[in-house]
Amino acid sequence: IGDGSSKISKSFDGIEKSGNKIEGIFNSISDAFSTFTLGELLEEGIENLAYGITETIAGLDQAMTELKRVSDDIDFGGDGYKQVANDAREVAISVGQTVEDVITGMATAYQAGATNIQQATEIARTSAILQNVSDMGAEEASQAIASLVNQYYSMDTALSKVQGGVKSAPADYNNLTNAIDQINYAGNNFAISSEGVTQALQNGGATLSAYGVTLSDSIAMISSANE
Repeated sequence: IGDGSSKISKSFDGIEKSGNKIEGIFNSISDAFSTFTLGELLEEGIENLAYGITETIAGLDQAMTELKRVSDDIDFGGDGYKQVANDAREVAISVGQTVEDVITGMATAYQAGATNIQQATEIARTSAILQNVSDMGAEEASQAIASLVNQYYSMDTALSKVQGGVKSAPADYNNLTNAIDQINYAGNNFAISSEGVTQALQNGGATLSAYGVTLSDSIAMISSANE
């Protein structure tokens, strides 16, 4: 694959010279191949329903560039971006989303108050899970998670383990994961979709929270109002 990557990378020279040069974290298509293998780029392209590797690289580059803009703790001058790529790849595989979507979630997490890559990665994982249980895209899901964090939690409490534990839940089950489960339950059992619940929370969650209404009670009120 390495030799194939080199040959394909060279074949893109004409594309770059024609004005389609990648600009951002990856200064060239060759740079992208130093971070992602050909197989990973092809897989990412299939996941995105893209029809060319250049479009896939451009999407990854845009997501990584936005992450660089909003984060302070990642050394993009060294190999920090490669570690980001590795972390995002692991999350993408575990939740069945694309690397680009996960990196987008990381960037949104920093905007919501994440102070390090560990927090951003965990928030991005939750955003990807929300994508899976709803019809939301990566950016919509990331913004919905950011709203939950800002309205009902702090960054630390959002990622804290659920007090008392939940039966059959994994050891790392946290408050934000529990929130997604509640949203998913409402979407599956009431006359409102998971996306509808998150939209209602984004529109009115801040007010409800300010009056002391918990997230669980807010979801219950939103669900019952649609019956």
